[in-house]
Amino acid sequence: MVALLGIAMMVLPAIPSSATSPETVEAENKPGSGPYGEATHAWHPSQVTVSSGGAVKFSNPYPTTYHGLKFTGGPAGAPPSCKGIPAAASTETGAFKWEGECTCGKPGIYTFICTVHPSEMKGTITVNKNVGEPVAITEEAIPVTEHEATLKGTVNPEGNATEYFFNWGTTESYGNKTSPQPAGAGTTDVPVSAMLPGLAPGTTYHFQLVAKNSSGVVPGADQTFTTLSPPGPPTATTGAATSVTETGATLKGTVNPDGRPTKYFFEWGASNTYGQMTAEVPVGEDHTGHVASAILMALSPGTVYHFRLVAKNTSSEVVPGADQMFMTASPPPPLSTPANPPAPTATLSSTTPAPTIAPMAPIEPLSGSPLLGGPSLGSSQHGASLHGSLDISRSGAGGRLEVDLFATGASLAKAHRPPKIRIGHFLRSSVRAGVVPFAVPLTAPGKTALRRHKRLALTVRIVLTPLSGAAVTVTRSVVLHA
Repeated sequence: MVALLGIAMMVLPAIPSSATSPETVEAENKPGSGPYGEATHAWHPSQVTVSSGGAVKFSNPYPTTYHGLKFTGGPAGAPPSCKGIPAAASTETGAFKWEGECTCGKPGIYTFICTVHPSEMKGTITVNKNVGEPVAITEEAIPVTEHEATLKGTVNPEGNATEYFFNWGTTESYGNKTSPQPAGAGTTDVPVSAMLPGLAPGTTYHFQLVAKNSSGVVPGADQTFTTLSPPGPPTATTGAATSVTETGATLKGTVNPDGRPTKYFFEWGASNTYGQMTAEVPVGEDHTGHVASAILMALSPGTVYHFRLVAKNTSSEVVPGADQMFMTASPPPPLSTPANPPAPTATLSSTTPAPTIAPMAPIEPLSGSPLLGGPSLGSSQHGASLHGSLDISRSGAGGRLEVDLFATGASLAKAHRPPKIRIGHFLRSSVRAGVVPFAVPLTAPGKTALRRHKRLALTVRIVLTPLSGAAVTVTRSVVLHA
């Protein structure tokens, strides 16, 4: 007996403790372990096994490294229910130091990745089913009105007498639940539902189906719905002009009717008093955003135009969007003629005296710098484009303008070796005299880097090459913020 007790004491500590504490999966950075000495990343461990309804804890312990979490596969209709993980962790940008838990309610294999390092950081969760434990699958809530919603789901009792209820509330902590209802003791899927009255309009709610029998309590995945908002004034968001040519442009924006029949139009003109408008276009009466657009033609080349989107509904509510500008392209410069054309030839007779032909004086080019002062360029800007302007003198008119944006390789991708990488380019083959605005959009790698780092330190190089004389180069430092 003493010997047996000794063996038991040796065996007991080896029993897994996953039944009382969740498995933990942690993001791991490995400095300098890549083929070029760069850091690599991994989940540790990358494979875990839990029982049905068991929780897995995910964490990113690093305060200066972005990591994220996204499930890419699993049993149909049963995505994991996660709590505590920040919303940014589900995007390509990821988030700094975070942790949370995910519960897998249905047996099977779930696959997951890091949203920031998807090719390096992959993993699986294997969920084993307890004998006789029910299955709970939370489904979409329909219908949903301003004050009511019907929750839906599916329960499989797996041969044991089972009851179900829904947890619900304005957060993932729920705080409310419906009355328990019987789901029978069969072995097939049973559709279940519950109606929620007295809800607040325009509010997002979380809910979760829970099945319970003698073998266990199984929560389904978290789902959300948003009650309808009461009708209100429309919203109009003016976007950027696209497809800008010498004589045309396409205006863009977004309109939300917010519950009443709504139309939109664009006001436009050579100043912010506009003076002209496009035809009105209906966009319905729902609570969602709709793309608005209009095409302008017969515009003047090399001209700055103002425009804004305007929404109006049947309640006589008129809402203008913010003012935006664009500049039509300048026409190409005229073909140059020789400064000293060849003198005409004449056939003289022996009796006609030869005429005296005075040579034409050379045409002197305009003197002075092609730029009147330095560029107008904010040192701190927001968005995925850099904006500025130049004051071009008469001697610079007709010249070629180039604007390039450069960032350090470390701001973009570790595969880049050069210290500076061009991530934006603007070219105008001919500029007019006066104030000339320009906008330089970031390239795709530049936009990705801005989303990831939230800010980019740029070197801006501006080169103006006049028709005659030396080119002028100006360099500035600018920080772009997301």
